[in-house]
Amino acid sequence: MQSLKHSAAWCSGSCCFAGKTTGSTKAKLEALFNTANLNTTIYQATNPVTYTYVEQGLWDGGNTFIASARAVTDLPDTYRYNFSSMPQWNYLLDNVDPIVPGLEVAMDLQVRCHVQLDCTLYICRLSLH
Repeated sequence: MQSLKHSAAWCSGSCCFAGKTTGSTKAKLEALFNTANLNTTIYQATNPVTYTYVEQGLWDGGNTFIASARAVTDLPDTYRYNFSSMPQWNYLLDNVDPIVPGLEVAMDLQVRCHVQLDCTLYICRLSLH
């Protein structure tokens, strides 16, 4: 997540892909990361179990998603055989649909920006010869 957001900082201007201009990739990435438009579900291990529905941007939701995945890989013994009561496990299950497509869009925008950067460098190289 950090590398996606950092690379968005230098990506500016109009980016082209397959000959088509897509507008400001930097603005699109910033909006994707910062606009709270992902409907996420937060599981709370209370008695009775409660769910909180929160709108998050890709930056917050994606970081929570990655932190939850890390927590699941370091399972404490109390959750070893009962994932259903683990808040991080439930976050992963409940939020894969809003977060993963957002990450795919962010990666696609990064590829488009890199293609544009390569095109620009190639044109600069041609103009120097």
